[in-house]
Amino acid sequence: MVITLSPSFSGLLGVGSWLYHYQNLQNHQMRVRCFCYSLHVGIDHQDRSAQTQFVLFSASDTQNGIKIMSNPIENTRTFYEENAESFIARTVHVDMSHHYKHFLKSIPAGGRVLDAGCGSGRDTLAFKKLGYHLDAFDASSEMVKSARDLTGVDVQQNTFQNFTSAAIYDGIWAYASLLHVPYVELPLVLSKLAAALKNNAPLFASFKLGEGEVTREDGRRFSMMNEERFRALLAEVPELKLENIRIVDSTKKITPAEKWLCVLLSKRN
Repeated sequence: MVITLSPSFSGLLGVGSWLYHYQNLQNHQMRVRCFCYSLHVGIDHQDRSAQTQFVLFSASDTQNGIKIMSNPIENTRTFYEENAESFIARTVHVDMSHHYKHFLKSIPAGGRVLDAGCGSGRDTLAFKKLGYHLDAFDASSEMVKSARDLTGVDVQQNTFQNFTSAAIYDGIWAYASLLHVPYVELPLVLSKLAAALKNNAPLFASFKLGEGEVTREDGRRFSMMNEERFRALLAEVPELKLENIRIVDSTKKITPAEKWLCVLLSKRN
């Protein structure tokens, strides 16, 4: 990994928003925090073991006299912790059958499926009722509790960044979950998911259609996506092949004008 920082720390003062880079150096058992005006990072994508986190900040908190913003990734998780009940009530009964048919057509009967970022457990339960063997995880402890209660599956609390698995899955379902992963981290996350798939097995994912990385008033952060941006992203993940890409209407009555980008991928042999 190559990191170039410029200009000097003194250039920070008076600037409204900053990129904060945190890296845990295990060999030295220390933590390094670098504040920088401009951070340019080049990653060798062959080194899939690199563990780096990038977090955007703005002027809302103060650290050492410098105003910074709270961690938007943690803000997203906090939203689901504090609003799990209302979020589940709005989404648990949404009809997803038209998406299921695209995903399940290449998965053998009784196959093993991972619901990655399972939320309420709605889709986990649907796949379980169809006879598939399910594993699931979510970053929110409240969502994990609710999904366990709903599905009877031993849902795990985990993040995409920390997820690892051998190639045991006949399919991975990531509906409206990868969209919370920072764009710069998506190639590594997709590579981890690919590593968990059997050859030719499908990966389904969906993103809100749009441009850039957006933080909503409720604190949730989204990596918006369009076809051009996704194809550029996928070029960094040679393990996966694009099978289908569609723009669809929202499945939620509360957001009828919203559009989504749905992608179906498969793992190359």
